[in-house]
Amino acid sequence: LEEMLRCGPSTDSCGIAVGTNFGAHRTLGELHAVARAAGSSALSPMGAPNFCINLIASHAAIKYGARRFNLTLTTPQAAGLDALATAARELMHGRCQQALAGAVEEGVVFQRVVL
Repeated sequence: LEEMLRCGPSTDSCGIAVGTNFGAHRTLGELHAVARAAGSSALSPMGAPNFCINLIASHAAIKYGARRFNLTLTTPQAAGLDALATAARELMHGRCQQALAGAVEEGVVFQRVVL
């Protein structure tokens, strides 16, 4: 990414699109377990930033100076493809001159959740 941004047009013309299917799954599970066991008043506000689904795209945009857009798509099973399509559409319509698109997942262990 650093090489692309260094060799390409100004970062003012770059956008970032990230896809994730289960990006906050573990965090949601932890928050759910705490709320079920001790009530919502036991949830710490310090954990809230970890729940921000756009954290990855936002951090990359800040770190590399991408100014056009930064977004995270969370469509089930196809988020990475949606991120690629979104970046391509932005390029096609001239809304940016370069775009970074990809997908990211955390390790997910599925377990039965009782509501």
